[in-house]
Amino acid sequence: MNKPSESQIQGGEQSPQRRSLSPSLKERRVGGESLVLGAESVVQVSGSVVQGPVSHRLEWLDALRGFTMILVVMYHVFTTGFSGNVQKGTAITFMMLFRMPTFFFISGFLAYKASAVWTGQYLGQMLWKKVKVQLIPTIVFLTAFLMLMHRKFWPALEAALASPTKAGYWFCWGLLQMFVIY
Repeated sequence: MNKPSESQIQGGEQSPQRRSLSPSLKERRVGGESLVLGAESVVQVSGSVVQGPVSHRLEWLDALRGFTMILVVMYHVFTTGFSGNVQKGTAITFMMLFRMPTFFFISGFLAYKASAVWTGQYLGQMLWKKVKVQLIPTIVFLTAFLMLMHRKFWPALEAALASPTKAGYWFCWGLLQMFVIY
């Protein structure tokens, strides 16, 4: 762990070294000493224990979730863009076995927030955020898709909402329901 120099601690101006610290690193002053702490770090100075922030992202899980997103896009490009038959493609058939279950499992795992205090206000804020992020764009793009692809909008909307796949937007509705149930 790099300890900042005395001039960096007492000087009012930030040094280039201090500016380059990532947001997950925190500086704490204990007994006149300045410590730079990373996620989940515990340091003992002169009998005092200082603990850094506990929440940080698991980068490999984010990368795995991104990989499963790429597999989903590949599947849609193969089946819709190239009018491919899933039964004829060995790689696509294999990827279909795990892409969506893995994506949902990782999304659910990452949705858990250990630091969240579940109050009515927090629940309302979280639900409003999810509605803004997931429901509003889904409605906008579903509406645009139906208006561009069908001559009669209202019957197409009725058929889309009644279909099990929701005109291809089943995932957006399912993810919103997962967050509401969570």
